[in-house]
Amino acid sequence: MTTFPAPHATAPAPRFRLDFGLVAVIALCLLALWPLLRQPGLPNGEDILYHVYRAAEMDRAWAQGTLWPRWAESFYLGYGSPLFHYYAGGTYVVTSLLMRLGLDALNSARAVIALCMVGGGVGMYLWLRGQAGWLAGVIAAVCYVYSPYFVSTEPYGRGVLPELLALALFPFVLWRY
Repeated sequence: MTTFPAPHATAPAPRFRLDFGLVAVIALCLLALWPLLRQPGLPNGEDILYHVYRAAEMDRAWAQGTLWPRWAESFYLGYGSPLFHYYAGGTYVVTSLLMRLGLDALNSARAVIALCMVGGGVGMYLWLRGQAGWLAGVIAAVCYVYSPYFVSTEPYGRGVLPELLALALFPFVLWRY
């Protein structure tokens, strides 16, 4: 007479497995944020203050019930500007969402910089992990985040948040493609 093992005799498959390469990438990306975390306020970039004003304008339009504003009413001495027609508005949507969660305009801009740094590294790791393994993913993510343009020029030199967000989203596009 043959006996069959009980259904509960096999070990259940693990549901969650910690990816140590991903943890290392996030830790190294947080280390790249040290200049931002060390000092309060905004980085001394050329355009950073303009982006804070635009995010505050987007949030003001949301408070008035306009989901996607086309006209920035309070710009240029109250005459307004068709700013949201001609400039990438995704960054201001993210910043305004952070403002809706309780941050002010300055700290939401700082949070967007932090999200872009960590997000760019995670995206690059995920893309290269699938192509060449976890070690290649970690090396590529560190090289991407610590490249001078990504870690220094965009957030601290130029202060262009939409370009920084585009650079952070690019590895995710490659990963999903």
